[in-house]
Amino acid sequence: MKTSFERFAAWGAILAGLAGLLYSIAFIVLQDSLLSGLFLMLGGLFVTSALTALYQRLRGTDGGFALLGLLLSLSAALGSTIHGGYDLANAINPPATANLDLPSQIDPRGLLPSAWLALDFSSLRG
Repeated sequence: MKTSFERFAAWGAILAGLAGLLYSIAFIVLQDSLLSGLFLMLGGLFVTSALTALYQRLRGTDGGFALLGLLLSLSAALGSTIHGGYDLANAINPPATANLDLPSQIDPRGLLPSAWLALDFSSLRG
């Protein structure tokens, strides 16, 4: 029998997957910065519960690697949320004179979602 948190995490994983698909469509096909920023930010928020549930399942096999995977993947999710929020804020309220080609000062060129997630997958293989 599933606990209420496992059900919550399952819905979070489904919503994160849907947000990822919609982000891809908005970013590549529609090229809409408002929608792509929104879906990137929401995906980062939704995935946190699924990552925590995954940690709970894996901590019994190798707790150290499970914890490392959780920390790296949560930082990737946070980075995705920050990156999407930055893009969304610029789409909603664009600066009058700023160069929008400049990267985010917190997450230059998507380092947190991309690099940390790659490190996370490598730690889960451990």
